[in-house]
Amino acid sequence: MADHNKTYGFTINIFDDPSSVASLWPETQSFLKSHPDYLAADNSLMWLTDRTLRPDHTDAANGYSTCHFWSNFEIGDLDFWRSKKYQQYFEHLDQSGGFFYERWGDAPVHSVALGLFEDNSRIHWFRDIGYQHPPYINCPDTSASSSSSTGGSASGMCQNCQPNVFTHSWGVMNEDCRVNWFRQMCQSRTRHTSTMRPDEDEICRHAMDFGNYL
Repeated sequence: MADHNKTYGFTINIFDDPSSVASLWPETQSFLKSHPDYLAADNSLMWLTDRTLRPDHTDAANGYSTCHFWSNFEIGDLDFWRSKKYQQYFEHLDQSGGFFYERWGDAPVHSVALGLFEDNSRIHWFRDIGYQHPPYINCPDTSASSSSSTGGSASGMCQNCQPNVFTHSWGVMNEDCRVNWFRQMCQSRTRHTSTMRPDEDEICRHAMDFGNYL
């Protein structure tokens, strides 16, 4: 991650329970009003506010899509969490009482901070790392750089694993927030760079295919 200038990496991108973060976004907006210079030029604001897939969530969370990176598996640069902007943001949230009265979790707070204060290009989806926390799955997909004759993961490390499948439980299919993230990533790369890495280009060209799993 250091070699590629990445601040944060994740495997699962999921919606949260809006009742547990009802005032997180209004408090975040209040903080940004006092610190507008903290907003990164290449931010992920669209991902944080996109109401396309779950408008009920966005409405209930007062403008926040509730999309977040699951913290069960995450790799991050501690310099970000120790930075002045994050420390001040956390202090603002702590004083508001939402951690105690609404159950704000570490994952949505981390995700909102990353989405606002860090460049989108420095946030990485580990599509090549297998991870399972039932009922959710991140099945490795290395098809952009290799192939497999088994019909499963191209890495060969995960058995009976279909790349890009989020879950085998139909009842929670709509919890997948990857499509929103891919839209944000593609918009960001198109807006800020003239070229994309092969893996990014492949995700953008086929991003909507992931919608078939929702």
